[in-house]
Amino acid sequence: MSTRPERPSAAALRTSNRPTGTYAQEATLLARIEEARRTGDAEVERVAATKLARWLAANERDLEQAVTLALRALAMKDDEELRRELATWLEGLGDAARAADVMAPAAEGPKSASRDDEHAASILVRIGILNARAAEAGAASDAFVRASRADVGDALSCELRGSLAAWAPEIVPPDHAAEAYLDAAERRERAGSIDAQLENLWRAFDADPAIEAVASALSTALVARGRGSAADEATRAHATALRASQPDRATRVQTRRRLEAIANDDLPRALAAAIDEGLDAEIDGPGGDALDDLLARAGLIEPLAARLELRAERAKAQERAHVLEELGRLFAGPLAMADRAVDVFATAMAVDPTRTEALVALRAHAAQRRDPGPLVDALTRALGTEGADGDRTGERAQGARIACARTLVHVAEEDLNDPALAAWASERLLRMDPDDAQARTSLARAETRRAGARERLDAIRALVSETKGNDRVAALRAFAAALRGAPLEGATRARVLAELASHVPTDRAILVEAYRATWGRGDRAAVRAMAEKQLATATEAWQRVEARRHLAAEARVRGAWNEANEATRALLDEAPDHRLATSLAWAHAAVAGDRVTRAKAIATIAATSAPRVRAALQGAAATALHDAGDEAAA
Repeated sequence: MSTRPERPSAAALRTSNRPTGTYAQEATLLARIEEARRTGDAEVERVAATKLARWLAANERDLEQAVTLALRALAMKDDEELRRELATWLEGLGDAARAADVMAPAAEGPKSASRDDEHAASILVRIGILNARAAEAGAASDAFVRASRADVGDALSCELRGSLAAWAPEIVPPDHAAEAYLDAAERRERAGSIDAQLENLWRAFDADPAIEAVASALSTALVARGRGSAADEATRAHATALRASQPDRATRVQTRRRLEAIANDDLPRALAAAIDEGLDAEIDGPGGDALDDLLARAGLIEPLAARLELRAERAKAQERAHVLEELGRLFAGPLAMADRAVDVFATAMAVDPTRTEALVALRAHAAQRRDPGPLVDALTRALGTEGADGDRTGERAQGARIACARTLVHVAEEDLNDPALAAWASERLLRMDPDDAQARTSLARAETRRAGARERLDAIRALVSETKGNDRVAALRAFAAALRGAPLEGATRARVLAELASHVPTDRAILVEAYRATWGRGDRAAVRAMAEKQLATATEAWQRVEARRHLAAEARVRGAWNEANEATRALLDEAPDHRLATSLAWAHAAVAGDRVTRAKAIATIAATSAPRVRAALQGAAATALHDAGDEAAA
């Protein structure tokens, strides 16, 4: 020590009126100390003072006097064992800082350097603990660092240093604590303490999950224990921790999660990783393809259909028609939504008349439902796009249009008995193939009846203009049917159907046909007006779904994704059981960057999904809510 302790006086050591017997040893040692002082025998005094100090401490007689005696003895000659005991006594008196000072020479003295590393490390750990109890975090950290270097096999010093971050982060920052725990885990593993290794890895991860080495070590350890799901959750948390400061790294981690899950044939985990990666905001491109594939494999048909609807709008020419046919197959098959299927197939035909699958599907629908309307609309739209399909105006496209014209002639004559439509289709056919004898014959037959058909149409038109009240609905129905044979009056027919839909808002077939006709005209303002009116008067969930769906579609055409998201956000409350509606809300929210709506939509879909993917979707929703700052909902 730098200063010699005050030498205790004989009076301080003497106990007056002390009984003999039980305290004979204490009295003897006191007498020996006084005698050694008189004779100047330092060694005898040191030995007697040491014995008396230990006797007082052991018998809980006077701990402060024991401390004074021990300090006097150490001033005469160093004794490591006595230093340890003295430190314990001082700690018992609540003076941990002084106890640490007492132990310091044991770590720094010349004798400690010749001792084995484990012994030196144990002294330093003891000093560090004392400093920590004295709230001297800096000194404690230094002692633990020295201990870890003195004995590279000792994990305790690393663990203790890591624990300082809990109450002294300014001394041991979280990343330093994580590194200390990681070092401790490696030492525990080398020593064969597997449980302690994993515990230290969790501590390191809790301290700073953004450190890649920590996350990798924890994941590896969990996989080795057969806890693949826990390993994946750790990697997910690692990516989440990176997202705010290093978004590119976070994305790479999520991509690695997804690819590893796919390689391990773990579909739910791959799906969760893809959503965490943000692939649901990518409608097309490699990322969008990857998510669509996972949705299909997971049986999440509604989210896939919603994404295909958006993808079709962004695609060009033949690619768009291909996507529409794929979407039509979903509506016609697993989703069992025939009206949506024919709409999609009709659009595919208009985009690319060469799509034979769409034509076959529409013809089948006409035969099975005895409703040639969608087929006629698709054929007239396909024939009306002549010369407007860019690089598809070759022989194949021309041949497809000729086939469409022939089909329309047949439907007009055989199914609808509509000479006006038959004449229009025959004229189109002859324009493309002047040598078509059948077209000439059909046109000749139609011409003889066209005038009468025109007169009937004009009569119905006049009737509609004069009819009011309840009779107007029947007149509008007749007018809409008659206008089907007049493709050149498509705008009029669209207006008639829109008015009819407003009179009979619960007639789904009329509503679907009205939207189809209006979209076919490309009249977005009319679509929006019709949808807003329908939404204002809607009394059933399906009406709200249809109105909001068309409002969102009109907004998407304008590139107004925030408006599209606003249109479908309410469907999570208005039609939570309508999976296609909530899927559309998910798609819009993802593209628009509405994190809360996106998360709620995913959670809503998860609630009615198959058990194997439900947990994955719920986990993704919880992560998304956490990222959005809604801890309670997460």
